[in-house]
Amino acid sequence: MSRARELARLGNTNAISIDTSNNVGLGTTTSIQYKLDVVGDANFVGVVTATSFGGDGSNLTGVAATDNINTNNIKVSGITTLGTQVTVEKGTSGGATANTDSALILDNNSHTYITFRTPADKEQGLLFGDNADNDVGAVIYDHSDNQLGFKANAIGIATLSSTGFHVAGIVTATSFEGDGSSLSGVAATDYVVSNSLKVLGVSTFVGNAQLTATTASTSSATGALVVSGGVGIAGSLHVGENVSVGGTLTYEDVTNIDSVGLVTARTGVRVTAGGIIVTAGVSTFNNDIVATATTAISVTAADESSDTSCNVLFATAATGNVAPKTGTNLTFNSANGTLTATSFSGDGANLTNVSATASISTTASTASGIVSTLTLAKQDHKVTVSGISTFTCSGGTEGQSHTLRIVNSGITTVGFSSYFLFPSGSSPTLPTADGSVSLISFTVHRVGTPGIATQLLAGASLNLS
Repeated sequence: MSRARELARLGNTNAISIDTSNNVGLGTTTSIQYKLDVVGDANFVGVVTATSFGGDGSNLTGVAATDNINTNNIKVSGITTLGTQVTVEKGTSGGATANTDSALILDNNSHTYITFRTPADKEQGLLFGDNADNDVGAVIYDHSDNQLGFKANAIGIATLSSTGFHVAGIVTATSFEGDGSSLSGVAATDYVVSNSLKVLGVSTFVGNAQLTATTASTSSATGALVVSGGVGIAGSLHVGENVSVGGTLTYEDVTNIDSVGLVTARTGVRVTAGGIIVTAGVSTFNNDIVATATTAISVTAADESSDTSCNVLFATAATGNVAPKTGTNLTFNSANGTLTATSFSGDGANLTNVSATASISTTASTASGIVSTLTLAKQDHKVTVSGISTFTCSGGTEGQSHTLRIVNSGITTVGFSSYFLFPSGSSPTLPTADGSVSLISFTVHRVGTPGIATQLLAGASLNLS
């Protein structure tokens, strides 16, 4: 009986209606717009299938779970998590297969770029990192100074700008080409042709070393080969012409000695005729001399006021039979009366031209990198700078004054750390031209400690060249 009542309700036009176009309305009798027009909520237990759907789908679930979504533009305001691999296509790759470990693939059959657009005062770059360090590596472009920088282990290793490619460490390559006039450690080729050769360390020659120059020698500073230091020869020495020795000449296994200077014999000197006649110079005897004479032995001294490097004689004891000695650290310039020693001690109150304070220590160095640290154990610092460099410091004593002399070698750009406080409130702009000389004077106002920065009260004198 109840089912009959439900069927009877279908005849109620307020419940169901059909217009002349056979459009069916549920809950409506007018304005039927579709084949099925429902006013109010509809609940379907099964699947609804249609050619397309329209209207508000905000309450739908499971949408976008298809394999692919094709759209002209995607705008994401929050965080979007994509799958294990994302491919951006513009055209086709021409059949190329991407590396399976690639998280992002740019697929194109023409030129492919990644463009970063930011305000001019902002950096753009690629950051590389892991769970421990988010940006341990980086490739960053800074528009403010128009340079591209590279970082490894969070440390700047190189910069690329209009002034060139500047590397803080060692550049290693299979080969180098171009102008190498400014390189050091070169000449490792088979043959080196040069007007002059300057060797600072030890040079080893595997084969014969021949000098074809015929310049005659008239002193120790002239000739085809000039050696400022000593020469050690393990084998025989054959000389085609005369040999002139300015100092002591030591002979071994010789029969005759013809010397105009000091002669030192190891096993004694035997004079068979003529005797020993000393008219000038020094005679050295290793053992006692026993002689019968009516007068004491005397020494004839000569005026050597033009000699600029004399050795001072001294004895190891105040009395007794002792031998005179000399030391390389104690010399006398007879031309100007200057006595030079490693150090002096005792009361210097009566000395003239001596400062009552400690002497000013200085140091000289070169800088060609991102950051150069001045060790404030010295009061004066002369630094030859090339490329781009920023000065900072370590150590120091409060109240101590320092000077920094900067000499440009090539086109340079010099900056200062926040330790340096200048009267203008900002670092001065130093000249960048080759050969420019600048002077920075500063006093240590505060020595930095953990959590407290060093403060240097600085002033600048620029372009003193």
